[in-house]
Amino acid sequence: MNKFLIIILFGLLILSLPKESYTQDRWVYIDSDETVTIYYDTKTVTRNSDNVEVWIEWYYEKKKKSGSKYIDYTLNKIRLDCLNRTLKYLKFVVYYTDDTSYSSDLDNEPPEEPIPGTFGEVIWEYFCE
Repeated sequence: MNKFLIIILFGLLILSLPKESYTQDRWVYIDSDETVTIYYDTKTVTRNSDNVEVWIEWYYEKKKKSGSKYIDYTLNKIRLDCLNRTLKYLKFVVYYTDDTSYSSDLDNEPPEEPIPGTFGEVIWEYFCE
């Protein structure tokens, strides 16, 4: 019985830790500015030929308002075409400060060239250069 109680307490402890405490080794810093910090998920990076697919986290230091809610962070699955210098957003999930979320698939969106001086260009350069 004591082992069972210890396992439950340990599980509750893990669930109560801030996200950064238990995922720190999984998410690697890419870049930041005064409003957002960008990380990538080391466990989901896939490379084939000239393409890279990866999940990117945009963590908002200053919570961004979206309608009546505030965004805590977003996860974006991106495909980078290193040969043709394009990126394509495949999916995104928005996590709000009220513990709700919204997701959408973006497979029908065309690839785009990273805009110079933006985080899109920083991400493309990080994985493709």
